[in-house]
Amino acid sequence: MENRETRDYVRKYGKAAARQRLGNGELEKISVQIDGLHIGSVHRFWHPMYSCWVHRGITVIDFRVYDYISFNGEPEAMKWVQDKYNAMKNPIFTTMLSDDISASGYSIDAIAIECGCSRDVIYKWIRGESVPSVVHLHALAKALHPQFPHILFQKYSNQIILERK
Repeated sequence: MENRETRDYVRKYGKAAARQRLGNGELEKISVQIDGLHIGSVHRFWHPMYSCWVHRGITVIDFRVYDYISFNGEPEAMKWVQDKYNAMKNPIFTTMLSDDISASGYSIDAIAIECGCSRDVIYKWIRGESVPSVVHLHALAKALHPQFPHILFQKYSNQIILERK
């Protein structure tokens, strides 16, 4: 349908009928690049489950497809694509954790006691062999940043989610 025919159809039958007849497909596709390298794309489309327009960020890393739905617009979806790509290509959770442990002044043994786990588990987290569970992550944030543990917990959680395969 041409634009004029589409407008007339919407006026006569409404937006919902027009979407059913014309489809809910992708309207916009924006390429996301870092230093000229195509790393993903952002699509704007009508989401049938949520009954609203959303932006979907998509990136493919090592033959795996990762996607994210943003209700807050294109910039958030583009930022997620860039953050996901960077986190998968250059994981930093282990560096963040070891830096925060060093800055805290506590020993690994003291942190392990606070978290309710062994020192070997803490070392596995630092080496990147595993990540803390939610319970251990909360205890770790409390031990390293007792005044505002929720800030550190959120920072760690976001990074772990971005680095998750």
